[in-house]
Amino acid sequence: MFTHKIAFICIVIHVLGGVNSQHRFGCEEDYCTRIVGKCPKLKCDNGRLIKNATTCGCCDICVEPLKEGDPCKTQIFAAMPKQECGPGLTCDKTTKKCAWVNTKCVKDRKKYDSMSSSEEVSLKQSRPECDEFGYYISMICLSDLL
Repeated sequence: MFTHKIAFICIVIHVLGGVNSQHRFGCEEDYCTRIVGKCPKLKCDNGRLIKNATTCGCCDICVEPLKEGDPCKTQIFAAMPKQECGPGLTCDKTTKKCAWVNTKCVKDRKKYDSMSSSEEVSLKQSRPECDEFGYYISMICLSDLL
């Protein structure tokens, strides 16, 4: 019985603490209008739009994709990144540059590309298609159409 009361008290403190947590971090109701003002207009054609990503959720941000070989950061503390490695890429911790993920699909695609440049690919082979994480994209094969 005593442990149930302690558990209940802990839950109440946790819930009340969460309600006031935004106020503790300076996020009063009028913070966005009073401190931030109007959010900048974003042009995010090639990037990934993240809603309410700034302090206290006032504004959206656009995260631009980096290309293979571009410098990148592996850890950013207390801030949303403005850039990230593009689809199929990851930030190499050693070189701190965007590099292709090391999955079977990516390896097979690289092998296919090198074979096709030397004309070693048969007509029945198709180039492996990988998703943004480097895994195979599902395909539906219809017989007798090739």
